[in-house]
Order: sequence, then structure tokens, then C-alpha cells
Amino acid sequence: MNNIRQSWISLLCVIFSNCLENAIEACEKLPSGEEKLIQVAGRIEKEQLIVKIKNSYDGHLKVSSGGEILTTKPGSSGLGLQSVRAAVERYGGVMDVSYSSQEFTVYIVLNEIK
Repeated sequence: MNNIRQSWISLLCVIFSNCLENAIEACEKLPSGEEKLIQVAGRIEKEQLIVKIKNSYDGHLKVSSGGEILTTKPGSSGLGLQSVRAAVERYGGVMDVSYSSQEFTVYIVLNEIK
């Protein structure tokens, strides 16, 4: 396996492991009987990989004065989304986070790694 392919696989592992762990934990916090949703979608468009990960959550977020989402987990460093953003930007991609009172969404656009 060449280094470029290994880098691509490592990047996808960082993205999916962190985002899905956050989504699962957010759904686990929802009260019994509330809809728990995790959606993962991806497509390739104009040589870019577009990923969308959306999940339900309880509407409670901790946001820094700079707009970064901070962890609400006691004793945790909360570096998951920061790690994802750093990895995405290292490869020339972009990441956007949006949320409403019930849904949290991470959008990622990656340029083709050659």
C-alpha cells in the first residue's frame, strides 16, 4: 500500500471514528422514547468527497467564545472535532458544523488525494 493511500485511509478513520463516537454518545444521552437518529452520507462530486454525518442530540452544547464546540464529558480532553478539523484542513479540505435544538450535523468536503 502506498503512502498516499495510507494517508487517505488514516484521514477517513479520524473523521469517522471521532464523528461517529460523538453521534453515538449524543444519542445515548437522549431520554427513553425520543427518536435516536444517526445518518451518514457520502458522495463523490467533481473529484471531491463530500461527507455528511447528522445525529439527534439533547440540544445542550458547550461553545467557546471563538465558536468551537467544547466537550461536555467530564475528564475528557474534548479533542474529537478539533482532531477532525485539523486532519481535514491538513489535506486541503473544509469542515462545517451546524446544529439546531435537536440535530447536530458535520459536513466535510475533501479534495481528491493524488
